[in-house]
Amino acid sequence: TFGRKKTYFIGMLIFLSGTLCCIFAENIHLFLLGRLLQGAGGIVSAVVGWALIQDVYSDNEGARLMSWL
Repeated sequence: TFGRKKTYFIGMLIFLSGTLCCIFAENIHLFLLGRLLQGAGGIVSAVVGWALIQDVYSDNEGARLMSWL
């Protein structure tokens, strides 16, 4: 497996590439591709955060924290 830190870093690189694609898009198709990359990269932070909460806290405490977030 990749590990959490590496996975988060790769996800943020995907998000950054999507942002750059949106900035320099010359047509709507490139802009939409950039938005797709932003969505795919941005969700990584939520997934990694969820996994960290599950690792650190017990089942009941982790569920309480996730419902709070």
